[in-house]
Amino acid sequence: MSALAFVWDQGQALEFLDEPVADALIMNRPLRAHQDDALGPPAPTRVQALGEIPPQARDYLLVRGHVFLTRRLVHRFVEAARASGAQTAVLALEPGLYVRSTRALMDVEDGADGRVRYGVYWRAAPGPPTASELAGATPVVVSIKEHPLRNDMLARRGVEAEGFDVALTTCAVLHIRHWSHLVIASYVALFCHWFDLTPRKALRYLGALVRAGWPSRHLDPCRLRKT
Repeated sequence: MSALAFVWDQGQALEFLDEPVADALIMNRPLRAHQDDALGPPAPTRVQALGEIPPQARDYLLVRGHVFLTRRLVHRFVEAARASGAQTAVLALEPGLYVRSTRALMDVEDGADGRVRYGVYWRAAPGPPTASELAGATPVVVSIKEHPLRNDMLARRGVEAEGFDVALTTCAVLHIRHWSHLVIASYVALFCHWFDLTPRKALRYLGALVRAGWPSRHLDPCRLRKT
């Protein structure tokens, strides 16, 4: 990201673990490192109070300290927020399967339109926002592509499995408040790590296939028929 970004870290602690959320490990990396990846470069500036944001700052991202998010989602939100013309915009998602299967115990906000709002803001006006400005921020909906994972095992046994289905996406956002959110964030981050393809990553995967040899001689159908 090239946009100026701030992380509003109020020192939240994980419920029942009483450890700083910023240090919570997701795929063996602290949440703050994932935020740096999503918002940088340059790395976001961390503030403990909104008043620490410089008065001359404008056109910037503001992310609450307990929010996990991905770089692809940040790009889409910034683009949509700029186009909206709102002075202060807040990220919103449609209540699809990804949202329904990941929001348990989270402090997300349900809008009157059914869309779910997260602690990610775009500020076009100069200076720090007030708490009332954040509360009244204009919702900007980002469209995400979901990859549903159906619980076929339960369905085959005649159990209603709809409530056990999940969805994954490379445009992910989560509020990390409870220790159980670390489990959700880890499998979400793992999916993003492998499937958020960049040209460099695609070339690395292709190189790995070439080095491994494809098709493998061990899977030669002629050899298999002889055995």
